[in-house]
Amino acid sequence: MKKIITLINCWLISVSVHSQVTITKNDMVKVGNKVVLGTNIDSSYSPAINMSNQTWDFTALTSDEDEVWDIQKTEWNSYYPEFQNSNISLKNNDTYQFINIDDNALKACGTRIYNQLIDTFTTIKFNTPETIIQFPASLNGGFNTISNYTVIINYPVSFPYATPLGTIPVDVDKIKISAKRIRNSLNDASGTLKTPLGNYSALRIKDVLIETDSIYANVISPFPLGYIALPNNAFPGISNPIIDTTTSYNWWTNNLGYSLLSFNYDNNKSRNVKWLKEIPVLSNLNDNIKSVCSIFPNPSAGKLFIDNKNMNVKSLEIYDYSGKLLRNVVINDVFAELDISEIEPGLYFCHLIDEGNKSIKKEKFVIIK
Repeated sequence: MKKIITLINCWLISVSVHSQVTITKNDMVKVGNKVVLGTNIDSSYSPAINMSNQTWDFTALTSDEDEVWDIQKTEWNSYYPEFQNSNISLKNNDTYQFINIDDNALKACGTRIYNQLIDTFTTIKFNTPETIIQFPASLNGGFNTISNYTVIINYPVSFPYATPLGTIPVDVDKIKISAKRIRNSLNDASGTLKTPLGNYSALRIKDVLIETDSIYANVISPFPLGYIALPNNAFPGISNPIIDTTTSYNWWTNNLGYSLLSFNYDNNKSRNVKWLKEIPVLSNLNDNIKSVCSIFPNPSAGKLFIDNKNMNVKSLEIYDYSGKLLRNVVINDVFAELDISEIEPGLYFCHLIDEGNKSIKKEKFVIIK
């Protein structure tokens, strides 16, 4: 009897191990999908510490405001020249996230996000893409990374600056932030995650991110000093550098393409809870883009994409600024890709021609290198 019980226990352990979730490239988001997230700014969920066979119940979540992200190829939008190391972009209105997905990892390349400090959008690009998930991701796996970025923003301001001769007021026109990010990632638990979307076998990833932001100001008056370290007394309540530690938890399952649920956790409180509200489906964003901009991206770094969803475009003509015809390309597909890398940088004109040899669309576009 003891032998039989031992064999049963071994079988149960084996079943438990094989039922654990392993995340690969195939479980990542696909171009053309739409991702809808529920958001809850402040809540009281606690991350349980059990390693396996855990049950997390988030079924009572309600959304303060939904987020909708459309998944595109990065080369489809005008920011591609800055993010050629990104193969996928996520778009929410005017906010973008740029990522790279390959067989080994999902990596963050940068973002374009609203900056409250200057009341406009700021583009942040990692000097080297930052690993978010290493594949295959399974229980007890993990990694450590160091990444950095530098962002310069226009921010005219004055502040007192201490010199050997006394404190003088200085004027600056730009602020530079140099950020160093240390990420410690651990696939720390597995089990069943319950959300308003349903119940899923899930792998939880715990991230501890330490970001150190060193701030510099470009002094233009009374002397052009260039970039200097921002004094601690320049702005009330702001020290230099700023060190911030963020602990976050993300739950992933197979085949859905996006994190099932995530939140930050500090002072024994969960914050910014986001969860997948719908199973990602094919978005009509691409059609919307193409119906408005039949030729994109603009500017282009060497490729053009042409919409032909109604199959009424038979050819495309490219003219230079003087009116000289440079290319005449026959379009046979619903969606066409054109290599224009041999054309010199500058301003050009595209004509889309229908089967009656009439121009049905004319657009200016810029080639950059």
